[in-house]
Amino acid sequence: MEINGTKQVIADRIYEARTGKRWRQVELARRSGVAASNISKYEGGRRQQVDVDNLLAIADALGVSLDYLFGRTKAHGEVD
Repeated sequence: MEINGTKQVIADRIYEARTGKRWRQVELARRSGVAASNISKYEGGRRQQVDVDNLLAIADALGVSLDYLFGRTKAHGEVD
């Protein structure tokens, strides 16, 4: 998978999962421990380097899998 394509998939998936919960970016930031500015950069595809620890924290807060965020599964892949 192409890097820019992957960044766009991650951006779209974070946005989709967050808005599905009707959370603002600041709520996801609070629940994940990832700065709201970083959430904004991830969703906008502007984050230059992907931090796996941040993505794991975001996925955990949203209740989805990393596979979902990376576009490897079509469903949210919700985790317990």
